[in-house]
Amino acid sequence: MARESRTKYAVLGMLNQGPKCGYEIKKELEKSSMFFWNESYGQIYPMLKKLVANGLSTLEVIERDEQPDMKVYTITDDGREELERWLRQPAEPHPIRNEMLLKLFFGASTSIDMNIAHVERLKDRLQRQQENLDQEREELIDEFGEDDQMVFFGLLTSGYGQTVNDALQKWCDETLEKLREMRS
Repeated sequence: MARESRTKYAVLGMLNQGPKCGYEIKKELEKSSMFFWNESYGQIYPMLKKLVANGLSTLEVIERDEQPDMKVYTITDDGREELERWLRQPAEPHPIRNEMLLKLFFGASTSIDMNIAHVERLKDRLQRQQENLDQEREELIDEFGEDDQMVFFGLLTSGYGQTVNDALQKWCDETLEKLREMRS
């Protein structure tokens, strides 16, 4: 049996937080779930059309004078039921695909300096992501308050991101030390 696309549920979950256009869905997913989920515009926009066609979302076109019309999507009651049905199901394992680790795995086929450069780029990206996590946490609390349920669950997943980020930064430091020792 083919595995059902989880894009549907990522989009429904974002719409369950309030009406949004495709651009807002993409940006909020990038900001709030960078450590555990991503969707491309090429996945989001076709899914929004399917959700409307299947009665799980509605579409409102908002005309704007100096910009293209904006399409705003809103989850329907059927969409909420579908999201709740999915939320009750156990999560399936998700395969990990990490190109940097794949390159490091084959690192014997290139120079130590190239391997070091790959790990240093990852460490730099992780440091930027850490800053984004900190900012996201502050924005959530400022906008909704610490007692809001959406904030509570957002902070739980942000905590996961923090833990993963810390562990990966530690791994980067240890790996860079080993690679630099090989270079000596």
